[in-house]
Amino acid sequence: MNGERRIAVCSVLLFVYVMALLLVVLTPGTGGPDRILAALVDVAVDAGAQRRSADNTIEIMLNVLLTAPATLLASVVWPKPSWRDWTAWAFLLFGTVEAVQLLLLPARHGSFSDVVANTAGCCLGALVVAAVRRGGARRAANSPA
Repeated sequence: MNGERRIAVCSVLLFVYVMALLLVVLTPGTGGPDRILAALVDVAVDAGAQRRSADNTIEIMLNVLLTAPATLLASVVWPKPSWRDWTAWAFLLFGTVEAVQLLLLPARHGSFSDVVANTAGCCLGALVVAAVRRGGARRAANSPA
């Protein structure tokens, strides 16, 4: 896939993903995400984990996995910002999202641990793209001309 086509496809995917992400994080209720979390915690408890630690660990992992694709796609669409830039923007964005949840959505709970997990996910997505680019640049530099 050429560069322009890859950017166009990633732009569409990013738009769709961000709209879905906004729907998940800014809806007044937590029905869907809570059901997913509860089901995964039940599986972990059935496998021998303690409920409280499973709940915390799985919630953090889901928050990381929820946000990583956003910066992965955004890093492809906008290659100039570094992984550090994407991480800083993610911290500001998800800090704002959690504040909105805390202050304006009584059925939701804003938490600093969610800000950290979401920011870590965004950092992960941007780091994956940076590593792929670095590997591609290395291969290009080492290939015979």
